[in-house]
Amino acid sequence: MSSALVFQVALVDRVHPASGYFGPSTKNEVTYTIFDYLIQIGRASSQKFIPAPGWSYRAAHVQAHDVVVYFVLDR
Repeated sequence: MSSALVFQVALVDRVHPASGYFGPSTKNEVTYTIFDYLIQIGRASSQKFIPAPGWSYRAAHVQAHDVVVYFVLDR
């Protein structure tokens, strides 16, 4: 039995806290939305994986197949 790949999506908030953009409820909404989309992709894919989006991570734990998303106010 092969194990499923854990696909980490490390979410990083680089928006100034005083801006009010990323409160706890917004972070939850972003996390659950990404998780839901990844579940749908996983169901349609032959490559089985476990989605793991989250706001706390260690750079040393990010693998070559993982993604880091930075949230900023401007490009």
